[in-house]
Amino acid sequence: MTLKLIYLDIETTDKAIAFTAQKDKTKVEDFKIISVQWQEIAPDTGKELGPLNILKSWETNNELDFMKQIISNHIFSVDNSTFEYYDKKLQKTVESTGFPHSTPNFLFLPITTFLGYNLRFEQEILESKIEQWKEELSLFLVTSGTDKKWIENAKSQRITPKTTWYLKPKITSTWNIDLMNFALMRSGNTFDYKNNVEFYKKGGASRGSKLQNISCKDSSGDVIQSMYIDKDWNGIENYIRKETKCAIETYRQLLDHMKNWNYKE
Repeated sequence: MTLKLIYLDIETTDKAIAFTAQKDKTKVEDFKIISVQWQEIAPDTGKELGPLNILKSWETNNELDFMKQIISNHIFSVDNSTFEYYDKKLQKTVESTGFPHSTPNFLFLPITTFLGYNLRFEQEILESKIEQWKEELSLFLVTSGTDKKWIENAKSQRITPKTTWYLKPKITSTWNIDLMNFALMRSGNTFDYKNNVEFYKKGGASRGSKLQNISCKDSSGDVIQSMYIDKDWNGIENYIRKETKCAIETYRQLLDHMKNWNYKE
């Protein structure tokens, strides 16, 4: 069992969703990443283990500078990122010694367990933006010395070192907990926020399977676009804090719901 979950989410301008759905009609240059936020939580209780961290694009000069921050090691780091497993020889649960307790940029090392909603979106968006700025980011990593540090960290974690030409987020490369799956499974009376109508949702249906359908989140991410245009940075930050709180609370309630759950014939 992992000893720490990383709740991960990003906010983008509105064309990002269209990009992931129709790459032939929307270009990567058509949208921006507004923020990347993460928080460490206990996997068995959902208790917050640290503060909510928000990397804000509006605090940088341009998109390239923001992307440089995303790939820098020291920002996305986590301590005690290790696992417990059952040792047959010792006949007890022990902590893994195969991984260092301190993980530098966890976005690019496939040993972190993430919690989020539709984590494939985070993977695709970050991957596409890094590809967009590949040459500039490659030069940055080499000239700043970060490239050498990244390779050293990769070796220490028994991972084949790669330069930024192959640098790719590993968000979906390991097992994770995606709240979207629980939203899809849910059935019952629910609300279609896009069309502003209540209806009966069947389990497995994507309509009515937004995060706000299974949490205390009370607004769609569509509000982010107008806030971004108006440069309402406080509004965006308040939205992020509410969304994070609601997502983690839903995870806590799901943990409680699954206690002593057993398959029934």
